[in-house]
Amino acid sequence: MGALSFGVQEDIPIDGNTADLLSLDKLVETAMRYDAGEDVEEADLASLFRAGSSPGGARPKALVTDGSDRLWIAKFPSKTDRMAMVEIEAATMHLAKKAGLSVPETKMLSCGDRKVLLVERFDVTDAGRRHMTSMQTLLGAEDYYQLGYRDLFEILSLVSDQPETDILKMFRQMVFNAMIGNTDDHLKNFSALHDDRGFFLSPAYDIMPDTEGRREHVLHFGYSNYAPGPAQLAEMGTKFGVRKAKGIVETIRQTIVDWKSAFEEFAVPPKDIETLYPGIKKRISKT
Repeated sequence: MGALSFGVQEDIPIDGNTADLLSLDKLVETAMRYDAGEDVEEADLASLFRAGSSPGGARPKALVTDGSDRLWIAKFPSKTDRMAMVEIEAATMHLAKKAGLSVPETKMLSCGDRKVLLVERFDVTDAGRRHMTSMQTLLGAEDYYQLGYRDLFEILSLVSDQPETDILKMFRQMVFNAMIGNTDDHLKNFSALHDDRGFFLSPAYDIMPDTEGRREHVLHFGYSNYAPGPAQLAEMGTKFGVRKAKGIVETIRQTIVDWKSAFEEFAVPPKDIETLYPGIKKRISKT
């Protein structure tokens, strides 16, 4: 991914099929009407599909440019949302950055009476496109795999050009996922980028609390798919060479303790905060 483009001309534009921010209101309106099964003008639908055909994932999104060289993935709300997913993801990404994770820049915009989350693309830079591959590809995982964070640490130690740095980043992400309840931590939500030096871990993305009430993570921690407490998380970090793992775990926990303030700052509805409260409280209160 990332460095792959398709076209009929020899020189393919770096931004591909992107829309500009000025057309975002129209794209959101079209996406919401299409999502609701309403009639949509063919020209509007074509514009939506052009901008939205590249990004993967389950939620509606599109590629947009802000008029400069910066490219963004715009994530839209959906009629099937049971919670304010855009606001929740914006707040969680903000919290992740405060906790010391490497994350792409995000912005939350208003489009009419709806919110849209912009996430800056990290696979395209001023120097061109970067190759990007998922951890699922690197690990050769297929179908219903049974893998865990240990496997991520091990593959990074093998392929990363900067293993110590990347293992520390992965450790921070694992701890944050465990404590905020990011149970949708499947292998396509972790990637490695490639440049002239080699592979390195991408910034963290698609981080959300457990909005579906799954409780079990896709990736396991040791032998369990349930998130362990701080002591076990720190022990896992120490085994993979993370220095001061216990202090890192506690710093992340202290950041997440104030999660409700962050969610309120990003206008997450009180009813959604109330729904998420028991799960997050249980996770950060573990010993």
